[in-house]
Amino acid sequence: MKGISMSNLYFLRIFSVVSVLTMGTSYLSATSLTAGTATINLSCTKGTTCNSSGASTLAISAGTGYFNVTAPSVPWISVTPMTGLATTTDADNTLTVAASAAWTTLSSGSYTTTVNVTSQGVTSASITVKLYVNDATPTLFIKGGNNVLNPISYVSGAASPAMSITLFSSTGLTIPFTATASSSLTPEGVPAGWLLPATQKGIAYSWGTTIAYTASTGALSQAQAGDSLVGSVTITPAGGSPIILPVSISVGAAVATVTGVSPAVVPLIVAGSAPGYVTLVLKGTNFVSSTGTQKTKVFIGTSMVSTDNITVLNANYLIASIPYDSTGGSFKTAGANALVMGVANGASPATAIGATVAVGVTAAPIINAVTSASSFVAPVGSSKPSVAPYDIISIFGANFCALCTGSNSVLVGAPDDTYSRFPTYLSPDPTVTTKHKIAVIFSKPGTPATLLPGYLLFATATQINVLVPGAISTLVTAGLVNLQVAYDTATPATAANTSALFGLAYAATNPGIFTISSSGQGNGAITDGTTFALNTQTAGAVATVDTVAIFVTGLGMPDSAGTNVATGSPVYGTNCLAPLGTAGTALAPPGGYLGTVLTPATVTSGSYVPAASYVLPSPVWSSIDGAVMRSAIMQGNYAPCFITASKPTVSIGGVDATVSYAGFVSDSIAGLYQINVDVPTPTDLPAYAADTAQQYNVVVTMGGVASQAGVTMWIK
Repeated sequence: MKGISMSNLYFLRIFSVVSVLTMGTSYLSATSLTAGTATINLSCTKGTTCNSSGASTLAISAGTGYFNVTAPSVPWISVTPMTGLATTTDADNTLTVAASAAWTTLSSGSYTTTVNVTSQGVTSASITVKLYVNDATPTLFIKGGNNVLNPISYVSGAASPAMSITLFSSTGLTIPFTATASSSLTPEGVPAGWLLPATQKGIAYSWGTTIAYTASTGALSQAQAGDSLVGSVTITPAGGSPIILPVSISVGAAVATVTGVSPAVVPLIVAGSAPGYVTLVLKGTNFVSSTGTQKTKVFIGTSMVSTDNITVLNANYLIASIPYDSTGGSFKTAGANALVMGVANGASPATAIGATVAVGVTAAPIINAVTSASSFVAPVGSSKPSVAPYDIISIFGANFCALCTGSNSVLVGAPDDTYSRFPTYLSPDPTVTTKHKIAVIFSKPGTPATLLPGYLLFATATQINVLVPGAISTLVTAGLVNLQVAYDTATPATAANTSALFGLAYAATNPGIFTISSSGQGNGAITDGTTFALNTQTAGAVATVDTVAIFVTGLGMPDSAGTNVATGSPVYGTNCLAPLGTAGTALAPPGGYLGTVLTPATVTSGSYVPAASYVLPSPVWSSIDGAVMRSAIMQGNYAPCFITASKPTVSIGGVDATVSYAGFVSDSIAGLYQINVDVPTPTDLPAYAADTAQQYNVVVTMGGVASQAGVTMWIK
């Protein structure tokens, strides 16, 4: 059961008094009535719940009197009780005046009214009531809420993002404040404190006060797509509680672009092929390597390639491994623009954004790269690979030989039995009347009809080693020659079965040292000059004592001019045959190696006599391209070589070594060169230790062009 309030007690008392009166109880009139408090002050502040009240005790001069309160003339106060019993001793004769709900309708300022109290037969008592309505206490708030800086979007590499906060006072009163910024270590390791400035002070007005922030250059320059740079700003108003605003800079990727693709043409995948992947390298800008949602996406048409198949190398290059199934997938239809590829950054792009590149699909041969067969070093960037006369080069690509599979996967070229010349084509089906022929064609830019065949050493479906013809210099236009690979049964091959033109830079020399491994690095193909034992750690060359033979390619056309005369003791530089020369006659020996090949058996010159069974080649040779330098017809003379003024130089361990011979190798193809070099002395070799085999770098320079780095030999 609820208790009885004081106001209820008043009414119970009044009720009791009235009852007594009606029952004839005597009435005692007061002689005077006064208010103990003549003035009551009330105060209310806007924006709050006002509980302001005041009290005044009524006093009767003698005896007991009953009082009544005249109802207030204003609605903004209430008085309790409105009637009651006043005595000189009773504590219940207290009036309470309180602000009523109507005070909220008043404007700021002061208001006054009078509360009148009467009692029968006495002078009324008056109480003055003043109400002060105050402006609301000003508060500070942030435009847009406390998350206005959470998050801020930023694109990698862009200018610093705009970060600002506008503070307002809730009333016309100003609020002084202090703002402090703090920030955490970034994902890239930029120390805490990158959110600047660290401290600001100001005054918030009702019309707004704006303060700005920035991120340090270090934090932004190192930020990667997918990062979130985290911090906070604390606003402390004077006399108020701090307001904490979280700050996060969400780093997104700039728009990715694609400008190129390699290879630009890929093989056609026929139905029934085993599932696999085609690997493409895309070149562009703003590629993102993050493993998160920001990682650069690759599209074929409108279909996105799984990001699991994308490897971003850096901002400019990525590798896309495009899967295909037994139907051939994206590669089952041939065409110059069979695939259209694009890229996009961001969490969930629906398609490629910006430029696209086309990838062709073909069943014809595709050339991807050309290098020296010795060094296997591909040119960097936009540079074209170099070739020189009698160079041996490797061509890498696809579709060179569709039938080169299983035991027939490698086709090895061999010189013919009659003239020892390598073939201009290889076939995977030599017993078939209509053969598939793999051929390499060199041509003059702008004049496709000017053609020279290459001489093939071996071929697979993806690699061909070929001898560059010595007459390639006749094809040069603006320093360039063209190369194509054909695979066809027709001669010449049809365009549909011939690769696109591949540009090569012509060079008089393109030296490369052959190595024991197939990488073009490490131990060189270097032998002892006398025993021809391979140079190894256990069979190292002896400093000062030994001469070694270094086997190279790309030295260009030898310039010796010797005729084929019999000699018992040939001398380097004088008895090297000329590469070409004229045929022998009854009065004069052949002028060089080609002249020897073209000398008929009927000629008897007294210095060179061909075998009686010898038949001139048909068609007649115009060059020694692809030819083996047969010692049997050179009568003890040297193969074509370089005379002293133009021979290559060799450095071993950075020390110039003496070259005693440089030229073609007898009984090997014209294009394989041998350089005989005297091993430097111990005092010249750096870090030489007696009886301890050590590796030294070997570099061959010809015509101002150096061989590949990374080739070594052993010296003890």
